[in-house]
Amino acid sequence: EKRDKSLTQHIDSIIFHSLTPLRNNTDKKRRLDSITAIVRFRILWTLVVFWIVAVVPSFVVGGNKYSKNNPNKAKMSCSNEEKKDCCGVAARLARPNILSLQPYRCARDDYDSGILLDANENAIGPTSLPTKSQDDNHLSLERYPCPYQIPLKELYANYRGHGLQPRNIFVGVGSDEAIDLLIRIFCKPGVDNILTTPPTYGMYKVCANVNDVNIVNIPLTPDFDLQIPEMLTAATENTKLMFVCSPGNPTCKAIPLSDVEKLAQSSYKG
Repeated sequence: EKRDKSLTQHIDSIIFHSLTPLRNNTDKKRRLDSITAIVRFRILWTLVVFWIVAVVPSFVVGGNKYSKNNPNKAKMSCSNEEKKDCCGVAARLARPNILSLQPYRCARDDYDSGILLDANENAIGPTSLPTKSQDDNHLSLERYPCPYQIPLKELYANYRGHGLQPRNIFVGVGSDEAIDLLIRIFCKPGVDNILTTPPTYGMYKVCANVNDVNIVNIPLTPDFDLQIPEMLTAATENTKLMFVCSPGNPTCKAIPLSDVEKLAQSSYKG
């Protein structure tokens, strides 16, 4: 703001000195032409200032564009093989309007360094601590985090092993976000339903009600085990999701892997 104000004052000074000789000028036509030229210059300068202040910050300036050899680029986008993997059961069950959505494109897909002015972030970083240490800002807290959470997913995939890849992992704001997204993606409001096994986590019901999705309840046994035959019988073509909570909330009982395999290998296809 100080820079723009200073430049504007400088231009005003030029206009003032340019108008001074006109006070003694008796030629009205020449005076009018001079004023017109000055007004045009002022309008042009206003447009330039507007471009600098309002338009330029919406772009990323001076960043290094990703190249094919940049490993980060490969992390940010799916390969053709990965896209094929995504066209399985999930694509068959997801709502058509969800499948037609175009993913949000982040500017960090193209730029990750340089003078980044596109996200209304504090470009100069936080105020340094009294130590003036270069390590004060090692977390880059003035920047939005990576929307793909690739480093976190890689760490978790390596920890779990078994060939797990970052693309197989979803990172959410607690389980509530994951539950809500699953229902929104796969269940058509007023038509589809989910199946739960009470007593169980209360957010299944809350998220279903928020999204106008029906609920089919098959209670656990007195020993808090799944009633798999009853669950499969109750499921219809509109039962898009079965929520099996393990360890149970509030039962604290872990569901045996064999029960999960029975559901996965059953006639129920989601």
